[in-house]
Amino acid sequence: MFYRFLPEIQMAKKLSKPEVVKYARKIYDEIDSGTHKFHLKKLKEDRGYYDCFTQDITLDYRNQIVPTIIHELLHHIHPEWSESQVLQMESYLINNLTENQIKTIIKKFAENI
Repeated sequence: MFYRFLPEIQMAKKLSKPEVVKYARKIYDEIDSGTHKFHLKKLKEDRGYYDCFTQDITLDYRNQIVPTIIHELLHHIHPEWSESQVLQMESYLINNLTENQIKTIIKKFAENI
C-alpha cells in the first residue's frame, strides 16, 4: 500500500509543518486502522520489526517505544524506502512532532495493543 499524498522526500529536504502534520495523521490512521497487530516482547538485537506479510509490528518494550512505532509504520507507509531513509525520517519526525502529536501517538497505540 502506497500513500502518494505524502511527499517523496529528498533526504536533505526539511518538511514543512503541513507535511509533518500529514505524517502524524497517517501514523494515527495506521495505528487506528486495525491492519496492524502490535506485539510487545523483549528482543535481543532490534528495537522492533515490521512483518510485511502479516503487517504485525513487534516492539521491544524496553527501548524507545514511540520512535520505534514511527519507524515501523514508516516501513509500511513507504516500503520502497531504504533503511537509512526510514531512519532519517524517523529521526526528523521524532524531533519535529509536537508534544500533543506524540501524546496522541501514545494514546492511540495504548488503545490498540
